[in-house]
Amino acid sequence: MQHEEMSKKKIFGIFFILLFAVIVKSCNTYFDSDFYGLYVSGRYIAQNGMMHENVYFVNEGYATVIQQWLYCIIIYYLHLFFGNAGLFVFVLIQEALLWYLMSYLLKLKKCSFENCIIIPGLIILLANYMNLRPELITLILIMLQVNSLEKYVQSGKKAYLYLTPLFTMLHINLHGSYWIFHVVIFLAYILPRIRSVKIRDSLLPLLLSVISLFINPYGIDNVLIFAKQSNISLLGISELQPLKLTSPSMFFLIIALYILICMIKEKKADMWLVAAMLISIIVAKGEKNTFILAVVFLVIAGESESKIRKMYDLPYSMFLEFVIVAIGMLHVVLLFNIPQEESVSEPLYAAEYISNYEEKPENIRIFNDFNSGSYFLYKDIGHVYIEPRTEPYNLSINGKKDIISEYAYITRCNDEKDLDEFFSEYDFDYIYVPYFLSALSFYLDDSDKYDCVLVSECLANDNAIYRYFGAKMDKRIPLYRLYKRKEK
Repeated sequence: MQHEEMSKKKIFGIFFILLFAVIVKSCNTYFDSDFYGLYVSGRYIAQNGMMHENVYFVNEGYATVIQQWLYCIIIYYLHLFFGNAGLFVFVLIQEALLWYLMSYLLKLKKCSFENCIIIPGLIILLANYMNLRPELITLILIMLQVNSLEKYVQSGKKAYLYLTPLFTMLHINLHGSYWIFHVVIFLAYILPRIRSVKIRDSLLPLLLSVISLFINPYGIDNVLIFAKQSNISLLGISELQPLKLTSPSMFFLIIALYILICMIKEKKADMWLVAAMLISIIVAKGEKNTFILAVVFLVIAGESESKIRKMYDLPYSMFLEFVIVAIGMLHVVLLFNIPQEESVSEPLYAAEYISNYEEKPENIRIFNDFNSGSYFLYKDIGHVYIEPRTEPYNLSINGKKDIISEYAYITRCNDEKDLDEFFSEYDFDYIYVPYFLSALSFYLDDSDKYDCVLVSECLANDNAIYRYFGAKMDKRIPLYRLYKRKEK
């Protein structure tokens, strides 16, 4: 079937629909609870220098690595000088830059004008973690590398190869463990052309890239951090689990694999087949890595644009219009939420209670769940048991104890003796228990050492789609309990 081309007016119309949907999405999702951890780390580094010992843990002497240390400083100063508005604009600027870089790559590959404009927008709309997390800066750095390598392939100028060490050096300081993707992409471009590229010309930039990784405050610990987090799935956090077929990001992988199969049949697969497989293996280790699949999809789409068009029975432009309008409307409707006073990861009232009732809240010791630790620290409350950073709680990094496995066991434990030993060992002043740790609540309710001093609830439904279908909004459900140690 011969697919019709879109008029420029229609293309720009779809572009503005996408742009509106991206802005609406950013308004509602730019602020992620991970902000608190980034801010707290950035604040400490700005005021005290690099953190090599985890000063926020309930016990002393635990080594740490802050793999996003430079990004943390950026977030801290942005919030310090410009507040939340500055953070929002920062996210929008990154999304705009990413959109441009993706469009530029497709232009280099001589894709149609419509695809150069529209495909990057769809990717930004659908990819995970387009917010304050460092995943956006990761995609930007990877796209900068892909564009520079593409320019090398087209022009033959070796100078483009020597940009890769710069990207790896920036990456190791902005988002540590993701440097590995730069090596995979570099090899994907160079290996198929090894006969036309001198070994020295390709090996030297790669060697410099490896050397540049050590230009960071934590040395080899930061370089190898991606290989030291094998047990993070024990935390039970969805984004830390292995990739599932139900993940929204599988959209990119499925389409990319389809195009790869078409390319293999035409003997055009090049090294991107190997790159896609390697990246997919790395991504499969954790749901949170799936945003990288967007790059694989983009490059492969650029390699074989015509194959995308043949995937549809409907005329291409009609299909694309329908998909974009549907996705745009869904994002607008589903992302308008009723603001909650607090959440499990942002326990406002628990933090206020401790601040009001303690003379020196910065000295208290609190047990908390994985997601809430950084919020307590953001509110200048004491020493926490765990926070949303896996590195300091891994035995291979802290050199003392496997806190991740201990936390995973305690939050699922029904053995009263083991719980007694755990709480006796750490001697917490407060225990923060979210609603999903019900076994721990039952244990503490029967304890003669702790009193429940605060119970918080939240609205059952907070999304616009529930309001549209008439769901009752006055129903409230338990959110968490706060326990305080009884006076000795």
